[in-house]
Amino acid sequence: MPFTFKLSKRLALMKASLVPAAAAVLAACQLQDRRGTTGPTLPSNSVVQVVIVPDTVTLEPSQALQFLAYGRTEAGDSTAITMTWSATDGAISSGGLYTASPFQGDYQVTATLLQTSASAAAGTSAPQGVPGHSVVHVRSNPGLAQVVVVPRSASVGTGATQQFSGYGLRTNGDSVAVSVLWSATGGAISSSGLYTAGSAPGGYVVRASAVGITGQAILAVNNASVASVVVSPASANMSVGGTTQLSATPKDAAGNVLAGRLVTWTSSSSAIATVSAGGLVSGAAVGSATITATSEGQSASATITVANLPVASVLVSPTAPNAYVGGSVQLTATPKDANGNPLSGRAVSWTTSNSAVATVSAGGLVTGLVVGSATITATSEGQSGTAAVTVSTVPVASVVVSPASANMSVGGTTQLSATPKDAAGNVLAGRLVTWTSSSSAIATVSAGGLVSG
Repeated sequence: MPFTFKLSKRLALMKASLVPAAAAVLAACQLQDRRGTTGPTLPSNSVVQVVIVPDTVTLEPSQALQFLAYGRTEAGDSTAITMTWSATDGAISSGGLYTASPFQGDYQVTATLLQTSASAAAGTSAPQGVPGHSVVHVRSNPGLAQVVVVPRSASVGTGATQQFSGYGLRTNGDSVAVSVLWSATGGAISSSGLYTAGSAPGGYVVRASAVGITGQAILAVNNASVASVVVSPASANMSVGGTTQLSATPKDAAGNVLAGRLVTWTSSSSAIATVSAGGLVSGAAVGSATITATSEGQSASATITVANLPVASVLVSPTAPNAYVGGSVQLTATPKDANGNPLSGRAVSWTTSNSAVATVSAGGLVTGLVVGSATITATSEGQSGTAAVTVSTVPVASVVVSPASANMSVGGTTQLSATPKDAAGNVLAGRLVTWTSSSSAIATVSAGGLVSG
């Protein structure tokens, strides 16, 4: 019998048997629908799993770590739970703060469910004693195997700088921060790893050492020309007579600082501001000047503005002088800026509060006229200072009688004169003089010094 005929016959038999079976199933389903259907069971709020975070961790001996735990319901929702904590070794607080064992090993931290917030709020009971676990591996840090210098190689110009850094590699391959001691050839290196190339080109080595382990980088130092110059500050304000320090930094084409390069300084107007070979600018007169720094044909400038600083105060000296009637005392006035620095060349005017007692000249010379006191004021640019002057009578230090001796006859007269003088021998005019005789029986003297024999 041909194969196609056999296959067709078999398919016909299968069709004949499947149709009644399908009809029976359909009838059963319709009957079930008429009797009522039963849907799938909804998941409950009960916690079926306790999740600990982290679920696995590696700690050093005696290292502390905070664990957290939450519940997962049958529906797959996360929910807050009340739990108790325990650990196979080490110590764990009621809040989940774990302190690792001082001994290396593998340990387990467990959170055991007491009650869930979700089930309590819903009025459903949660199964007690559902645990969650976390695995703790306690391991001592592996030792340091290598010190790595970054960058491993570099190329700089003579006098230029290059920043290096270093870190450690443990025996397990982990990177770790280490404190390194730097050393280098062909230049200088700071404690922070900043290398400054010397003036000689060549190949050099930078080394970083930690706990007896040394790493290194290869450095090529080449001749580098100055590509730019940076002047700092780029602008400055200063006063006449004041100074400002400028600095110039030559750099190569990559922006690296070139140390040890010759720099020359010039001023566009030395009448306003001068500059020294070291970049110290001095203000000479009010105005603006451009200060230029040049190195190997490259230059940069700073703008300097010179101005008179305002007077902030005036100091008069002495502050409480004494003057005699007819005598004089010299006062000085010093204008100062806000920082207390003297300001030279400022105009000062003088006034007296009582010209009947004391006068003052344009130069601050005070002359006493009569006994009393006066305030002398010096003013500069709206600011003033004062001195309190007391004028008194010059005391008599000596009296000269002339003539010092005289001969006269009985009944005759001789005129004497008395001259009061101060301690310096100066004649004191207008002073009261009284006359007396040691023996009026021999000679008398009048109030005017006329002697009668």
